[in-house]
Amino acid sequence: MRLLIHCGMVISPGSAPQHQATVVVEGSKILEVVPGYVEEGEAGQVLPWNNYAVIPGMVSCHEHVTLDSVGRELPESDVGPVFALRAVRACREFLDKGVTTVRDAGSKGAINIIIKRALKDGLLAGPDLVVCGHRISRTGFTKWKVCREADGPDSIRNVVRDEHKKGAEFIKLMASGVVSGGGSPYDPQYTYEEVHAAVETAHDLGLKVAVHAYGGIGASRALSAGVDSVEHGASLSDEDIEMMAERGVFYVMTYDAVNATAVSGSAPAHLRDKARSMIESYAVTLPKIKKAGIVIGVGGDSHGFEPAAEANALIANGFTHEEALAALTVNGAVICNMPEKGQIHPGFIADLVALDGNPLEETEALCKVKGVMKAGLMQT
Repeated sequence: MRLLIHCGMVISPGSAPQHQATVVVEGSKILEVVPGYVEEGEAGQVLPWNNYAVIPGMVSCHEHVTLDSVGRELPESDVGPVFALRAVRACREFLDKGVTTVRDAGSKGAINIIIKRALKDGLLAGPDLVVCGHRISRTGFTKWKVCREADGPDSIRNVVRDEHKKGAEFIKLMASGVVSGGGSPYDPQYTYEEVHAAVETAHDLGLKVAVHAYGGIGASRALSAGVDSVEHGASLSDEDIEMMAERGVFYVMTYDAVNATAVSGSAPAHLRDKARSMIESYAVTLPKIKKAGIVIGVGGDSHGFEPAAEANALIANGFTHEEALAALTVNGAVICNMPEKGQIHPGFIADLVALDGNPLEETEALCKVKGVMKAGLMQT
């Protein structure tokens, strides 16, 4: 049975908005997009989204669904069940916000891989997950307790192979410091040779490498070594950005997570100062990313993904509303290597979100989710 979705407006990045259109869905796919409202008759059932703007399901490109680095530390015996319960809640919250795809950038014990399997088996409701397994860090990294430690090219090669063996869909490497740790978030963590070993091994296995890198020498080394995406990237040099553009390296911004620390009333003063400095750096970096034409995605990084906040940050730094929406949808699908997502066109997966408002005019419409469809099935 076909489903006829009567849309007040259809907004697909890169295409002109269509007013009063019908999206025809069969199974998990979009069959066609027809001007006007197709009547029910024998053609199928009707979903009346006449009063809403309909966009593709949104994508968060950098999350940690088990909340392993922001929740309280747990005894090892509690990690599995508590992480699973956290992920159940997080996955439900993603759907409620219109997020139908999430790229999980690391979980202690690689529990994100187990959560992905549970989602595929229908044991919980949630977005499609793209998972890396563990974060890989040097020994003694600030957040080593939630990472898998590896030092030296040979050890790193072995770890990358083992992550692939256990189900990782990409590799995550910690190439710089963190906001919440000691020292600077720009402190380098790995040598060029170590990053290159990870990249070469991952690419041989058909995996991409994402690096946690706010900037500095760690980011420059990682880019020189051939990584595929820079996560966070608050302060990147002109040379870094030029290299990203030349090599097609993706950029994943986690603006609101940093800003939340900058404006927090409870965070220590030195962390607030560090975060504020990084927000100032984003204001320099983001316009250069746009000018260079680099594919940009966004993520919440364990701090509660807020699509409107990420869109507002992009718009405040020179992006258009259309470009901000693309970062939340089709760009994210590209970064997640899901070419059948992120657009409302025939042949694409029917991940659709109904909004009470036009996100091309007001970003707050992204907060007014009235309905969510994932792969042709209603979620809310």
